[in-house]
Amino acid sequence: MMSHDADRADLLAQLRQLQADQARIRNTLLERDRRFQHLARSVFRVTESERRRLARDLHDGVGQKLSAAMHRLSQLQANPALTVREHADLDALAALVADCLHDIRNLSRLMRPQILDDLGLVPALQWLFRSFREHHGLDITDDIQELGLALDDDLNTVVFRLIQEALSNVAKHAGASQVVVRLARKTSAIHVLIADNGRGCDIEQALGQGSTSQSTGLSGMQERVHLFGGTIQFHSAPMDGMQIRVSIPLPDAASPVAP
Repeated sequence: MMSHDADRADLLAQLRQLQADQARIRNTLLERDRRFQHLARSVFRVTESERRRLARDLHDGVGQKLSAAMHRLSQLQANPALTVREHADLDALAALVADCLHDIRNLSRLMRPQILDDLGLVPALQWLFRSFREHHGLDITDDIQELGLALDDDLNTVVFRLIQEALSNVAKHAGASQVVVRLARKTSAIHVLIADNGRGCDIEQALGQGSTSQSTGLSGMQERVHLFGGTIQFHSAPMDGMQIRVSIPLPDAASPVAP
């Protein structure tokens, strides 16, 4: 009887030790996940900071120099002693410089739109929709609700990049003419829907192309959302369009804006 009790006590002690080891391993893995997420978010912030710097350098540096060149060309064009050929050459040069200035400004805004930093997410998205309507001919129906809270810079950026990437994907790959974008706050999360009437795709195949030059950007969107503890769902079938549904939890620091 005593031997049986001793064996039972030994088994219970081993079980408690095993449970303690499992708990320690679980805590170690959770801590590593937290550290990895912290590192990944730091990389995300550094990348966006570099985008902001490059966008500013393009706009304030190259853009200003091209503007000065345009001004000087207009002065030269006003010279009454120019021949017809010289006028034509200056006109062609001015048109080329104007195109370069337009491209530089567009690139600067796409890299990091100043409006996102100055006015926030909703005005930046409204600018983004206008840009895609004008340059890609997309019929975008947007339902962007006032979020009623001050989002932090990271959340502003990740939602903007998510929608930007989705629209770029539609313009490049989907062959769509219509897109619906919805953004709203529900309970303690930001919810996003992007749907198009394009040709659709095989989701598994598209996600598998994440490391190739033919990537449709879905894996990048997935990584961004997961980085901030959110969920993303893709619904599509060939010739049946695409729906992207996203939910990103609000940080504890987010709070309603005072009226």
